[in-house]
Amino acid sequence: TAFSGIRASARESDSSSARAVPTAPNTAHNATVAAAIGLHGTELHDRQAGWFRRRGEERPMTLLYGLRALSVRGLNLSVDRARTPALIREPSMPARAASNPASSLVSTFAAAIAATFMGTIAFVTGVACSQSAPQTPELTAKWKDATMHDIKVKTLDGKDANLSEYAGKVVLVVNVASQCGFTRQYKGLQKIHDTYKDRGFVVLGFPSGDFGGQEFDSASEIREFCSTNYSVTFPLFEKCVVKAGKEQSPVFEALGTKTGVLPGWNFGKYLVSRDGKTAKFYASNVSPDGAELIAAIEKALGEAAPAAAGSTENVGGKPAAPAAASEPAKK
Repeated sequence: TAFSGIRASARESDSSSARAVPTAPNTAHNATVAAAIGLHGTELHDRQAGWFRRRGEERPMTLLYGLRALSVRGLNLSVDRARTPALIREPSMPARAASNPASSLVSTFAAAIAATFMGTIAFVTGVACSQSAPQTPELTAKWKDATMHDIKVKTLDGKDANLSEYAGKVVLVVNVASQCGFTRQYKGLQKIHDTYKDRGFVVLGFPSGDFGGQEFDSASEIREFCSTNYSVTFPLFEKCVVKAGKEQSPVFEALGTKTGVLPGWNFGKYLVSRDGKTAKFYASNVSPDGAELIAAIEKALGEAAPAAAGSTENVGGKPAAPAAASEPAKK
């Protein structure tokens, strides 16, 4: 990567000379900066790979290769800056560069680092926020005809609960965390929960410390944080494991098997149909109250709810009328 940056600057320098276009005096300096950025990106990749290996994790290779590619992107941005002829970009720049090449180098270096940093954020909050879920014959057979409503869980307070309580509703399942850069999404989650709850929609939060250890250990701390900072009223369940493995929550095993995707970071979202059989995954960087997710929620709410056994209608997520009793009620 470093050598490609140097070669790119050298080629542009030759091209500018052939066109008789004055080349910026700091082109060589910028090539050096490009090389440094490329080496830094590679070093970051190698350190990250070692960290994952020490934790015994092999799945995030997409992230690792992405970091390598990212170093190339950051390098290219710095080379673009270097190869733009100074006399065309800014007539007064050559004089300044000639009088103070160090200042020009610092400026270029800062711009390149900023571009690389922003690229890293965009990458990590996009591609790296999801990962492939294991797809085995056993898992497929287990969840093929099952629904999310078949799963038993525990509330944040440790009480037994059954997701059948939400049958007939459109559900948004989210792996939440209290100390994440996306934690502010609690506000949007509460907003859409309040907006659509009367139409048969509910947000279900599943705290997890899988990604960066960014969740409190105790249920009381989680509850206090959510209530104090975001006035959360939607259901929260006990802290769980989202990643694939023996300790994985059955909720995320089921949704991962059905969609083929697991969260790669906190605040991954599954929009689950009223019948609990189908779902669609939305990555962490998809805003809860953004246009994309709102449109999907509206569409899901517009679909007819499945009729419960022994009932003739179930609209808008409201419980269906009970079937006529076969025996007289006992007094």
